[in-house]
Amino acid sequence: MLGRCRPSVVFIPSLLLLVAATAVLPNAVGVPSASAQTSCVEQTLAIGASAATPGFASLFGVATDSAGNIYAADAGNNTVYRFDAAGNQTLAIASADATPAFAFVSGVAADDAGNIYVVDRASTAGGRVYRFDSVGNQTLSFANPTPNPDFVLASSIAADASGNIYVGDAFGDAIFRFDATGTQNLVIANPTPAPDFGQPVGVAVDPAGNIYVADNTGPAVFYFDAAGNQTLVITPSASTPAFDNPLAVAADGAGNVYVADRSLGLYRFDAAGNQTLMIPLTAATPPLSDITGIAADAAGENIYATDTDTDTVYRFGVFDCPTPSAPPAPPTAPPAPTIVAEPTFTG
Repeated sequence: MLGRCRPSVVFIPSLLLLVAATAVLPNAVGVPSASAQTSCVEQTLAIGASAATPGFASLFGVATDSAGNIYAADAGNNTVYRFDAAGNQTLAIASADATPAFAFVSGVAADDAGNIYVVDRASTAGGRVYRFDSVGNQTLSFANPTPNPDFVLASSIAADASGNIYVGDAFGDAIFRFDATGTQNLVIANPTPAPDFGQPVGVAVDPAGNIYVADNTGPAVFYFDAAGNQTLVITPSASTPAFDNPLAVAADGAGNVYVADRSLGLYRFDAAGNQTLMIPLTAATPPLSDITGIAADAAGENIYATDTDTDTVYRFGVFDCPTPSAPPAPPTAPPAPTIVAEPTFTG
């Protein structure tokens, strides 16, 4: 990464994005017409490496809260950042602020009380979960769940409004839920009816407690209810272009599910698994290249992503596309001239 030009905080005028990036459109790129789409997207923020202290080195996860704050996990320098909605850094939690110290920060989550949740896949064998308050004080840390199984490679994390913590174990092929004290209260492994997990690298939860999993070797995206029952699975055939490396997943309060495919772009699916939006790599400035994280706000009005190649945090605004104006009516033909007979004179 030496010698790479790193962008700072960049605001992208919507007109520039729509013209230069062709991002986005009613019936977004590749979405079948049957999925009639009314959403448009514009990039509204890019936080580059030079906007962070210390500068980004290898971004691996992103989260947001109801205030619009943005959280980013950086595995390269083992730091978790918080930025306000304008892209200004307001907090950095470094390795030295954690006990035990961070070794490979791979995921971040946040709740509306200001708590910050971090998963580190290497600080303890198999991985460790941390919780910090809004000023960066550590309030919880645990590893190797009880009763079982132990973490093998805890790599993603989510949290709900009740303080429950969700962890995706990519190599253990399991999803864990813990209460606010770190007590394990659910394990999902080898979903029923099918297919089994291959590598569940991403986990998310919605306000109703439903759980979503991105499996990048399936490849598949799973939906579960709050009791851990599988309710839906999305396979590549349900997406256009077909996803092949879903690395992260997010959910909003309206039942929409967001999936980051590392090398294709960002997808949105509805509660029934229908694709409703696709943001390609070229829709971003700088272009997306190696997507490692995705998040969405509760209203589904903003989508966030991290890219470890560009070391940039992105925000995209989602809005209803303007209704096209009806074409003007053709001009009315002028009335036909009235022919008046010439008078006849008699002598």
